Amino acid sequence: MIELKSAICPECGGLLRLNSAQTQGTCKSCGTTILISGAPGIKQEIAAWILANQQLEDGNADKAAKYFQKVIELNPEFGEAYYGCFECAIYSAE
Repeated sequence: MIELKSAICPECGGLLRLNSAQTQGTCKSCGTTILISGAPGIKQEIAAWILANQQLEDGNADKAAKYFQKVIELNPEFGEAYYGCFECAIYSAE
């Protein structure tokens, strides 16, 4: 499992939302804006994985599935992305 410290707010521990350029995140809980460490060098599959989880959390299973598929295209060994696709299928079936 990959630990994503850049996706956690250092102020409150909440989840960060990435901007479209994936260079900064905004905490959903406290609103703090954080620059993503290593940006713009953040691995594309990790950025797509974070965006997929954000979409799934927001109830957008179709968009999330597309991001999870992108992760799999970029890194077929990223097991969490396959599970994410499974979660999207379950969410869509409900």
